[in-house]
Amino acid sequence: MKHMKKLLVVVAALVMAMAMSSVAWAKAGDTHTISLGEGDTHTYDVYQILTGDLSGNTLSNVAWGSSVNTPDAAGKINSKTAAEFAESLEGLAGVDAVAEVGKYFTADPAETTSPKKVGTLGGDNKSLEVVEGYYVMVDVTDPLKHDAVTDTKALNVIKLVKDVTVDKKWSTSSDVKTIVADTLGKDDGANTYNPGRDNDNVSIGDVVTFNIAANVPENTDKFKEGTFFFVITDKLSDGLTFNDDIAVYLGDATEPLPSSAYTVQKDVNGNTFEVGLKNAWSEQYRGKTINVRYTATLNKNAVIGDAGNPNTSNVEFSNDPNKTYNGTPEDENHPGFPDSNKEVPTGVTPDSKTITYSTGIEILKVDENGEPLTGATFEISGQSAKIVVTKTEVFVVDDEKGTYYKLNNGTYTMTAPTTENEMIPAEKGATKGYVVDPEATGEGVITIGETNYRPYVPNTDAGKDLYVLKEGSADAYADNHKYVKTVTENAVDNKPTDHKMAQAVDENGLARFDGLGAGSYTLTETVTPAGYNTIAPVELQVTYTENGEAKFTVTGGNAKYEDGVVKIKVVNKKGAELPSTGGMGTTVLYIVGGIMVLLAVVFLITKKRVANKRNDRDMI
Repeated sequence: MKHMKKLLVVVAALVMAMAMSSVAWAKAGDTHTISLGEGDTHTYDVYQILTGDLSGNTLSNVAWGSSVNTPDAAGKINSKTAAEFAESLEGLAGVDAVAEVGKYFTADPAETTSPKKVGTLGGDNKSLEVVEGYYVMVDVTDPLKHDAVTDTKALNVIKLVKDVTVDKKWSTSSDVKTIVADTLGKDDGANTYNPGRDNDNVSIGDVVTFNIAANVPENTDKFKEGTFFFVITDKLSDGLTFNDDIAVYLGDATEPLPSSAYTVQKDVNGNTFEVGLKNAWSEQYRGKTINVRYTATLNKNAVIGDAGNPNTSNVEFSNDPNKTYNGTPEDENHPGFPDSNKEVPTGVTPDSKTITYSTGIEILKVDENGEPLTGATFEISGQSAKIVVTKTEVFVVDDEKGTYYKLNNGTYTMTAPTTENEMIPAEKGATKGYVVDPEATGEGVITIGETNYRPYVPNTDAGKDLYVLKEGSADAYADNHKYVKTVTENAVDNKPTDHKMAQAVDENGLARFDGLGAGSYTLTETVTPAGYNTIAPVELQVTYTENGEAKFTVTGGNAKYEDGVVKIKVVNKKGAELPSTGGMGTTVLYIVGGIMVLLAVVFLITKKRVANKRNDRDMI
């Protein structure tokens, strides 16, 4: 009973004297029906305060109801008779009336039973038969456990009962977070309420405009003035930087509310910011939409790929109009926020989320045989390449902490080299390999450790365990050291006019440009490995879609979108090989030159002989 005493002392209420059409006199004990209105999903405990004879809207022969204290010998409770208490209700309204009623419930600390309720409304039970009298309906729904956690509780109501349907006295709140514009070119309108876009794509350095549309409940008038709070919260991920440019609008207004209408707190309760609406109880905001608009910039900490960079918001609001307070519950230092030292019941709407995506371009440089090439540098250009994050991998010898091994081709692997051959079980269904045979000798037999293995013979070896040879890989490794990999990131702010960025490939032939949105890009090889031909510039078109599993697609350059980035393999071919000094090429030149000399000598001799013959003829 003590618990019920506290509950009803603190509730806010509305005394409703129902104006009904002409009703015949009724005798005490006649029954009537209390029903819930359509759409009311809450649950109510019903308590009888007074009983008597109902005539029209008048209760005569008033007596105490079944849910109050036992009267004293004079029939009084708290120094009042039932009739005197009934008179005291006239002229009272809202929280004052229910507070007055609360005084008459059992309050003995030794009492272990709750006030006797006459029934419950809610769920499948939408109506309740009671005798005429005054009744209090107490909303016992926990909004945080209700189907819609955005509900407020209903105001406890006092009813002078005949057949009556109780109007719903509770309301809801909600918030919808959307992206209304970004500097990549998408703009849904500077003051558009809830345009319905919950994702976008931008490049690092781009600005995104967000809007939080939060609905103020319609029943704020059921709260005692100054005890309703409405706080809009927002949390940005690490990849988004808040630009501290909040503007608050009422509905579809094009002019924002003055800054004096709300209070902003930053970096509190794990949120980037919180906006507390001052005087949220007032009719100005009742049932209206509050739009909070601000911008954030995608920064170098942005997550690249399909995970994206989320931004969440919700609304914390007062949800129990039956609660009274000990003094003002408002935080004196932060008007519009409840005092953290007071017991202020609030509910929180589910998180509303937007996601901002960004991608990257990864280049793999290889030779004609598919082996990684080093010594190349690529430049990326395009309007979306505003701030590009490049990543450089460096491997350093550290035999104690290292986890990588260097291969002969200059690349690195986390697979340790093996110095010995070993037999490993063959895959299920394999028909080639080796079987154990201790007596086997001769060609094809392999001994590993103390076990002999011979080639598998179909039919003969059916049912035996089959093995395959795994040869030692030590010869493929450059050395026996272990290496530690470190990744260096460099965010470069490009000039607005050219948007270019250069990056050299690493030991694995890789170069990567992160933090790119949709757009057209050109990859240019500015430094080419010695002995190889420079490739022609590669044109790529990166497209973003708001729906579907893959957020980005790409065309051009045989590129593909994979693992959250655009991947492209660039093949360099060797140039024409000239003859080397002292080699076969020189010998060929010598031979050709010798032949030409011999031809010249033969020509001269022949010419001389012809001349001599002419001279001999002339002498005859």
